[in-house]
Amino acid sequence: MKELDTEKGGIDNEIRDFVNTWRVLNEDCKHLEELEELKRIELRKERAALALCQLNCLQRLKEIYPITVLGDYDVICGLGCPHDLVNLDDEQLSAALGYICHLTILLAKYLMVNLRYQLSFHASRSLVYDSLPAAVLIYPLFRKES
Repeated sequence: MKELDTEKGGIDNEIRDFVNTWRVLNEDCKHLEELEELKRIELRKERAALALCQLNCLQRLKEIYPITVLGDYDVICGLGCPHDLVNLDDEQLSAALGYICHLTILLAKYLMVNLRYQLSFHASRSLVYDSLPAAVLIYPLFRKES
């Protein structure tokens, strides 16, 4: 009989220990859930701050590189690009494409977007690189060398 009472007491102690451990783990889980929610809130705040910063950068780029449409011309920084590029002065076209190249690079950087083709800004002598497995192709954004 004594052995049964001893066994029963041992089982009761194990049950008590298990229940206490379960309570502690349950409290820890609740605490972790609260921390997780706080982290989510913090992440939302960070994303909102990033979006606000991006909007600010875009507004500044809009002021630096104003783009307007005048009839058959798209105008960037006062340089008009007609939709028919054949009749445009080479230097004006090269300068306008250089502005567009620089604007595209900055937009990709500020918006954290990867460009399919690498752009290299050199004012009116900007370039587009197409990296293929066999070779790198270079496309100039200007018509003639000077």
